[in-house]
Amino acid sequence: MLIEITKTKRWKIWLMLGAVAISVFFLLFTRYLVGELSSKELAEVHKIVKAFEDLNDPNIKNVAPILKTLQEATIPIIEVNEKGRITIFKNLDTTKVFIDNDKSKVDSVYLTRQLWLMKIFHNPIPIKIEEHNYHYIYYKEQQAITLLRFFPYIQLLLIALFLAISYVAFNTSRISDQNKVWVGMAKE
Repeated sequence: MLIEITKTKRWKIWLMLGAVAISVFFLLFTRYLVGELSSKELAEVHKIVKAFEDLNDPNIKNVAPILKTLQEATIPIIEVNEKGRITIFKNLDTTKVFIDNDKSKVDSVYLTRQLWLMKIFHNPIPIKIEEHNYHYIYYKEQQAITLLRFFPYIQLLLIALFLAISYVAFNTSRISDQNKVWVGMAKE
């Protein structure tokens, strides 16, 4: 009976170590993925900033590639002037930006809230408009990156729940076995 108890304890320890190892692996791997995607996203934001600066350059003759860069951008951005007023927004949820899907009616409350969220998570990137005149680009990470950022914590919660259920099942099984032994001894 003593050998069985140590085997059970050993099995529980291995189960716990396995769960911890899996959790650490997923946390590190997801952090790596988020880092890679965030750096690519930041590079795209810098391309957008460069395109805006190029549009303001009077020496640029061919604006087609610049406009193409801006059209292909997928990152939600808001440009503000030096006074903090929103001048341009792109890739935000159009069902929320425009009131009743009317492109002439912009929901300023939604835009202000989005700008506030962008300010919390990322520093602005300055765009040189003219000498001593700057606008600022704020951006929001794409939804896939946000989901990836929180996914490991959901996994940890599920693994902890699995471990708790496993622990209760093992204890219930052990207590049931002990009760059967006591019942058998009582019959004798």
